[in-house]
Amino acid sequence: MVNQKGGANKTPTVALLAAQFARHGGAGVLAWDNNEAMGSLGWRTDGAGHDSTALDFLHHADHFLTAEAKAAELAAFVHHQAYDAYDVLRSDESPSNTHEITGVEVDALHRVAEKYYRLVIMDSGNSTRGENWARMIAHTDQIIIATTTESDKAQGGVNALKALHSGGPHARELARNAVVVISELMPSHSTKAQAITAEYAPFVREVAIVPFDPHLVQGRIHHRQLRPATRRAWLHAAALISQGF
Repeated sequence: MVNQKGGANKTPTVALLAAQFARHGGAGVLAWDNNEAMGSLGWRTDGAGHDSTALDFLHHADHFLTAEAKAAELAAFVHHQAYDAYDVLRSDESPSNTHEITGVEVDALHRVAEKYYRLVIMDSGNSTRGENWARMIAHTDQIIIATTTESDKAQGGVNALKALHSGGPHARELARNAVVVISELMPSHSTKAQAITAEYAPFVREVAIVPFDPHLVQGRIHHRQLRPATRRAWLHAAALISQGF
């Protein structure tokens, strides 16, 4: 999930796509906050009675790759979303911690994630220059560009596409096969959404539009609280994305 601008709806898009794939695909989905530090996925999703983050998980990554490790042990490190059936791996949220996730650490976490989950959806920060971004792209099969109907957020997605095109063959192919998910910021923004769609359409595989929903403005995100039209739109977006798998 990429966009170089903050506030582009990356985190809600991660949460709601994870819910769609988990609810319709039988769980086995991890939503991973791959921010360098202080990501917001943990703020927008339910906790599981502990404060574990990706940094805590890293200390046990080698254990989870052994034959003795049990899937049930994951519950101490990820945050299960009881209603939407997916797990969340939070980024570190401590303001006193100065550690930023490295590329080597992304690789270590990904080895565990691909062992225990069928689908991993990775949230990202706003920088395309960090090691964690580069290793995320290396492990990626499908890029999703999240944006709202604000022009600067749409441009942030374009900038992320440009960053991919400046990478190697794998990154350029991801850019060509990308899916854009446009979330309407206001109920009156359908015309703006159509205009942004027209701008992206020649350069990506698919574009999906999700209507405004007051439930997504702030607070924790739950699929069941969305309006019916919003739920259908997210299901449609997930179906478009799945065609690239």
